[in-house]
Amino acid sequence: MNEVQSGQNGEEAKKRNPMRMALAGVILLGVAAVLYVIASASFKPSGPADLTEFKKGAFEKLDVPAKPRPAPTTVFTSMDGKPTTLADFKGRVVVMNLWATWCAPCKAEMPTLAKLQAAYATQPLTVLPISVDRDSDLNLVREEMAANPP
Repeated sequence: MNEVQSGQNGEEAKKRNPMRMALAGVILLGVAAVLYVIASASFKPSGPADLTEFKKGAFEKLDVPAKPRPAPTTVFTSMDGKPTTLADFKGRVVVMNLWATWCAPCKAEMPTLAKLQAAYATQPLTVLPISVDRDSDLNLVREEMAANPP
């Protein structure tokens, strides 16, 4: 069908086409703005989270302090042998995983934690696996960590 058959002449077609382009541009900008706001909000901590909403079912006895407590000052040894504390990760989200080489479920979740760390490599997130194995099992810990590095 040509412009004459559809009842439009060249002048009307020219007027309508820029309007459609402008409308599409406005819609595209709106979608981009919404995505930007969502992405920005999801990566910036807004302060202490209210965890009381999670006090249901299995988490009914969850201890939710009125004021956040400071991270414990317990010292642990990093894979490179350096003394480390949680304070060394200040400003980062820390996913701490206490695990052991003799714990089958712990070992099964290591690849998932490695993928989590990789997925957020550009974000302020650290997956921190802390082995509760004996010092005599350090070689086993190193082997497991080499297979699934955080």
